[in-house]
Amino acid sequence: MKKFFKTLLPAHLVFIILCFISILLIFSIFRLVLLLIQVKLLTGDSTNYLGYAFFNRGLLFDTVTTSYLITLPFLILSINYLIGNYNRTVVRVSVLITGILSSFSVLVCLADIPYYLYYNSRLNKGIFSWTDDLFLMFKVTLGDYHYWPYLIALPIIIYLIFRVLNIFSKRSFRETLIKQPWYKRVIVFILSLGFLFFGVRGEYHLSWKPLLIEHAFKTPFPLINQLGLNPLFNFLHSMDDFEVKMMDDKVAIANVQKYLNVKQEFASPIARKISFEGESRRANIVLILIESLSADKMGRYNPEVKLTPYLDSLAASSICFDNIYTAGVHTYNGVFSTLYGLPALMQNKPTTSSSTASLHYYGLPNILEKEGYQNIFFCPNAKEFDNLEGFFRGNGIKKVIDEKNFPDTTIVNDWGVSDHFLFDMSMYRLDSMAGNEKPFFATFLTIATHSPYIIPDHIAFNPKSDNATDRSYEYTDWAISRFMKAAAQKSWYSNTIFVFIGDHGQNFDKTYEMPISYHHSPLIIYRPWENQVKSEKKLGLQIDVFPTILGFLQIPYVNNTLGIDLMRESRPFSFFSADNRLGCLNQTYYLIINKNKREQLFSYRNKEITDVRLSHKALTDSMKTYTFSNLQLMQYLIKKKLTSLPF
Repeated sequence: MKKFFKTLLPAHLVFIILCFISILLIFSIFRLVLLLIQVKLLTGDSTNYLGYAFFNRGLLFDTVTTSYLITLPFLILSINYLIGNYNRTVVRVSVLITGILSSFSVLVCLADIPYYLYYNSRLNKGIFSWTDDLFLMFKVTLGDYHYWPYLIALPIIIYLIFRVLNIFSKRSFRETLIKQPWYKRVIVFILSLGFLFFGVRGEYHLSWKPLLIEHAFKTPFPLINQLGLNPLFNFLHSMDDFEVKMMDDKVAIANVQKYLNVKQEFASPIARKISFEGESRRANIVLILIESLSADKMGRYNPEVKLTPYLDSLAASSICFDNIYTAGVHTYNGVFSTLYGLPALMQNKPTTSSSTASLHYYGLPNILEKEGYQNIFFCPNAKEFDNLEGFFRGNGIKKVIDEKNFPDTTIVNDWGVSDHFLFDMSMYRLDSMAGNEKPFFATFLTIATHSPYIIPDHIAFNPKSDNATDRSYEYTDWAISRFMKAAAQKSWYSNTIFVFIGDHGQNFDKTYEMPISYHHSPLIIYRPWENQVKSEKKLGLQIDVFPTILGFLQIPYVNNTLGIDLMRESRPFSFFSADNRLGCLNQTYYLIINKNKREQLFSYRNKEITDVRLSHKALTDSMKTYTFSNLQLMQYLIKKKLTSLPF
């Protein structure tokens, strides 16, 4: 019997099978770790699917991924096997390749866990949004103790991998000479290659498609579906370029023109003249983009939390748009969409991408600059990060204040200057601009509510929360309150519009695979000279901030964006993106479309998790057409270079 198996399984196949089983085990362990970290999300019904997630979907995705990983060493060793001799150097090279590929898999698995906890998505191409500044990325990672277990585990696991592979190699290749006749070697090679072929396909029906990402999403439970995925499989499949395409561009243009009530006058198909009755008001504008301001962290929307008493009171005494949704899940999405009125495209970084960063945009800064405004951007970190200064320079903002303009003692977070320092030290610049007898437009970007959550010592702030995340929201609310109280003492205060919105939300509600909490962020507009209080429930987007502000100023302009004036116009749906997924919702239903065109529709007000797409086909089609039409139009403007002045 021993001789039979030795003949059936030559040395290189024994080695490959041992590696295969070991890599499968590694993937399973990481899947178990992710489950244990997220076990609180399991419900009574979802626990029934744990076996399915691990031993059906999970094992299948792991098998496919592992089959790809062993393909190269298998082919190298098989060539030696067919020749009839296992060359020692070739064996060592195969061991090295297997070790490198296995180590890379471990790196991806380790990065996948904190990425999932932050974005509610398995690791994908979105992680490269940080790589413009590798030094800062490493600095932040090393500075956040939440990442330390993963950083410590990486070298230990890699060391163990190479130790185990060397043991496998020594025990498998004790003899280098192969005594099997050539025809048996050919038969063994063909059979083993066939097994590998079906392994990489993940499907034995040749007429069916090989395993795809959407094959993991078979249950109504987001955590179960995500557990079934393999992080390396998901990561590599996210690398291919993505372009939103559902219809002919002419159809998309016609749809958006209908949505916006545009009759084409300019080269840009959506450019339209905006005029107002009465005189314009040249008020100052202070726009505060609050890091990760999710509605879930405000008492106005979640009475159980009491983290933002000032913002809640301000919303109650202002014009507050309660159903506003941010364009994406990154700060650069929020900055770009708020200032320039254009949506976020999946897997596109507008301030650095070669297709978008070089274009000029006819946004709020450009129009206000043309109207004689002084524009300034207060950035808590380095202005080179995300290429903000370079992007702004050609698009209406010539002055960017960053961490280099503040004393080193004010930098307490790896991301830069803490919020109250940022506000305190901006006052003299605002006073100086106000003294120039020209209005100013000042944009602030806060940072304290971004991990790692570090609050300055020795300040008059007394948090009430137990965890660091909630304390950071209390601190930012306190810092904004101090800023507004200080501003109220200034001469320019009474002629200033104060605007508050999140750059994006955060992963606080994991009901859906694309968390609504990552996008729901209210828009608060406060005008000291007019005590107008309004709670507006209409749907809106971050891209609507720019036209809405100009509506308050009543400055005539040409709107060459997809944004609308929320005081005068309405939209049937809100849409947004999160790297590899699109979302669209109305007042009741929420449509999620992933990169592979898988669609799900939920009744989200009561957090229902039953997919009702098939029973609401007409609504699904309308929401999908609305989303794709707008995003295709955005792509069209970029391709045709029609984002700047439309005439």
